[in-house]
Order: sequence, then structure tokens, then C-alpha cells
Amino acid sequence: MNYFLILSGLFLFISMIICLANHAKAYQVSNPEGGNTQESNDFLVSWFMGRSISKMVSIDLLWTAFFLTLIGISLGPINYQFLFFIGILFLGYFFFWLFALYASKVKKGYYLKASQWSLLLAALLLIMVGLNQPL
Repeated sequence: MNYFLILSGLFLFISMIICLANHAKAYQVSNPEGGNTQESNDFLVSWFMGRSISKMVSIDLLWTAFFLTLIGISLGPINYQFLFFIGILFLGYFFFWLFALYASKVKKGYYLKASQWSLLLAALLLIMVGLNQPL
């Protein structure tokens, strides 16, 4: 049993629930009422794309949590390459999230407010430590 992988799976599952709840609330507030102008149609497309992407991220977190937990409690096949791939995936997410914040030219205080990068870093660290533990 690998407690680091179980903890990372639980952590990602809780993060997925928080992600779903917060995105549902945010997108419900910003729901366009519709209209026939080009600007409202463009906003509707952007709103729908943002909402769809937030659901895709939630599913990604859910499946990763599921497989990490299965591997952690030894119900799934032990595959170091798969765990390494998941770790690299979260490393990429981490750097691209920080790059997106940097490219948006946000104030330094916003890095703490939009702290999804810390979720990605924590998941990455738990996976990498779990990868180095006996499975």
C-alpha cells in the first residue's frame, strides 16, 4: 500500500469537487441572458467554451484520482511509467498555469488568489514521492 498515492488521489478528488462547485457557481453568475447582437453571441460562445473546459478539467482530476487511488491500494497494476507520465503531466500543468498568469500580466498578489498552481504542485510532489516508495 502506497499512502502517498492514496493521499494524492484523495487530494485530487477533493480538488475536483471544489473545482466543480466553484466553476458551477462562477459560470451561473456570468450566464449570458442571450441576445441577437454579435457581441452577446461572442460572449455566449466564450462562456460555453469556458464552462466546457472547466468540466473537462474536473473529469481529468477525477480519473487521475481514481487511478492513483487504485494503484495506491494495490488494486490496480503497478506501472512506474504510467505514474511517471502522470507526474510529468502535472509538472506541465503547473508550469503552464504559472506561464498563463505571467502572460496575463497579473499583479503579484493574484498569484496567491489564483492558487491552482499550488494544487498542481502538491499533486506533483505527492505523486513523485509515491513513485519513489515501494509499491
